[in-house]
Amino acid sequence: MRAMRLSVLLLSLTLLCGCAMHKKIPLPEHGTATPILVRTGEKTAPILFEQLMVAIKRGTNIGVYYTGVPDEITALCNHQRGGPITWTGDRFNVGGVHNEAGNTFHRTMTSFGYDVVGNPDMVFGSDKDISRARFKVAAVVTDIKANICRVHDFWHGIPQGTDIGEMWLEVKWMVYSSRQEKIVAEYTTTGYFTFGTPQPDGFEYLFMEAFSGATEQLAAIREFHDLLSGQGGSAAAAPMGPVGEMLALSRKGAFAEPLANHSGQVLNAVVSLRLAQSHGSGFLVSEDGLILTNAHVVGNADSVNVRFPGGFELPGKVLKVHAARDVALVKVEMSHAACLPIRTAPLAVAEPVYAIGAPLSLELASTLSKGVVSALRTQAPENQPIIQADADIHGGNSGGPLVDANGNVVGISVSGISEGGSNLGSGLNFFIPIADALAKLNITLAD
Repeated sequence: MRAMRLSVLLLSLTLLCGCAMHKKIPLPEHGTATPILVRTGEKTAPILFEQLMVAIKRGTNIGVYYTGVPDEITALCNHQRGGPITWTGDRFNVGGVHNEAGNTFHRTMTSFGYDVVGNPDMVFGSDKDISRARFKVAAVVTDIKANICRVHDFWHGIPQGTDIGEMWLEVKWMVYSSRQEKIVAEYTTTGYFTFGTPQPDGFEYLFMEAFSGATEQLAAIREFHDLLSGQGGSAAAAPMGPVGEMLALSRKGAFAEPLANHSGQVLNAVVSLRLAQSHGSGFLVSEDGLILTNAHVVGNADSVNVRFPGGFELPGKVLKVHAARDVALVKVEMSHAACLPIRTAPLAVAEPVYAIGAPLSLELASTLSKGVVSALRTQAPENQPIIQADADIHGGNSGGPLVDANGNVVGISVSGISEGGSNLGSGLNFFIPIADALAKLNITLAD
């Protein structure tokens, strides 16, 4: 059963009855632009569908229950009860992430490759998934036009309890930045849907399918795509230059022997960062407690809990965040911490690498997976370098280190492509080169 049924909406519509013939009204043109597909390997910011509202002035004529014999079927339309459909309700909340409106948005946008949190098929962990949202999206229906045939028996004029028809919607979209705590973009799209096979709840069916069409047109807006992929000129995107004051790190001597010879030393420098409903990974780069991780791991938080392999936790202060490069610097108060050496020399394709972190669960911290460098690529914005490797990572690995065959840090785990939206890896995983991460955070290495 639907969490929020639009049949409630029908209670706020009045039908002006009469015996005269009522013809269909012409519907406005609707958008037909082709949605922009998210390219393979392209990372978009996680988005959450917040709510769908209908905001139409009371007394507005939104369509007609037309009469006559439809072309699609042998029946009567509305028999002697045709007439205008008038909106008599007030502002109406159709629903949000956990009902039909949210499901429609999720299904439509994920089909084009966008990272939409609040998966309706997720039985467990939905709160944790929702907490990833970088942007929230709300939709307001500002206009409706519809032609609806309530099917009656052709011979006896008896209502059959089914409908056919068509509907056009105008939708205003608002995009809210969780980081900036304000609306950063607004768009308007239209959607249209028609069906000729009689079925119950025709108004509801038309409404949701027309809303899906309006959602497709949102995915066709270049500015929307660029905002989520970090390519737009919006203030929501972080500056591409270095952030904060310059910070010098002492260069730690590189490991020269294979990782297996000192794996414990490497694993002890990899930590888990825990927030209220999510977690990620990170790694120590200085003996006095500096930790590198992803910006999307710390989100908008000023502080995080840092869990060490020994099981103890310390509070960590977020010092720097570079959202566009998706890197962050966290500080814990400690001395003589185990930290990892950094390798800034470039990688080679086919070179062996290892990813370390806490995939899916904090209980799986210190998980190490092996792979090779699959490709060295660039990505938007501004052709930033990115490492593609088949070392296995999942949610929770974000912010963890990618190390070379000896255990020296060469990158930071940032994203992966899963099989059909599941938790199954596909071997297509991406890592931020460590040299670029340091540059964006205005960190230099001193001998």
